[in-house]
Amino acid sequence: MGSRKYYDYEVCYLAFHGDNGKAILLDDRGLSLRSLGSLLNKHRAGRRAIIHLASCYGLKVSQATMDNFLATTGALAVCGYDVEVDTIEAAAFELLLFNHLSGRWRSIGRRLEQCRDAYPDMWARLGFVYSC
Repeated sequence: MGSRKYYDYEVCYLAFHGDNGKAILLDDRGLSLRSLGSLLNKHRAGRRAIIHLASCYGLKVSQATMDNFLATTGALAVCGYDVEVDTIEAAAFELLLFNHLSGRWRSIGRRLEQCRDAYPDMWARLGFVYSC
């Protein structure tokens, strides 16, 4: 029997505007992914969850930066976009994404790969990226 660590996960959905170098924009200031990770860690938010960052350019960062975010927050995975996205198309994709992430699964990475395989055009057009 496999590990149960992925059986009861939840999604932490963060929807903001974003910009190049700023994972999220708050009023006139923004937070980098590193700063967002520190803030989430401080409040112990997102631990053992999939953090979906629904913001343009939110994950336009290196793999190492995403991996550091995971280590800082204790999240199981982080996913989002590395380009400017159409809000309506992104919302439609997120419904499909969350459907793939629902249920009891052993591997979040495999579920994300299945979503990619099912919707490759949207995945690519939206610049969807993840780390887990």
